[in-house]
Amino acid sequence: MDIPAESIRKQIASAIDLIIFVKRGKDGKRRVESVTEVIGVENENVILQELFVFESTPDPITGVIINRFKRSEFGRNAVKNASLSVTS
Repeated sequence: MDIPAESIRKQIASAIDLIIFVKRGKDGKRRVESVTEVIGVENENVILQELFVFESTPDPITGVIINRFKRSEFGRNAVKNASLSVTS
């Protein structure tokens, strides 16, 4: 039984809403690096839209590294009224 690759891509894309990318930092701690929305499939390609990205920048005065989660330009409309909640 052969299932076309396009059908598999569509099923996976419809089942996943967000991709959370976690990376281990230089200090050994794991951090969420980006939050990406799965939009759908177009011409056999899965369409993704980055909503948030982790950003580290040094403070120009003190030199201390400032870490923050930055909303991407493409995700501004998508997350305008969104809130993040974690349940256990």
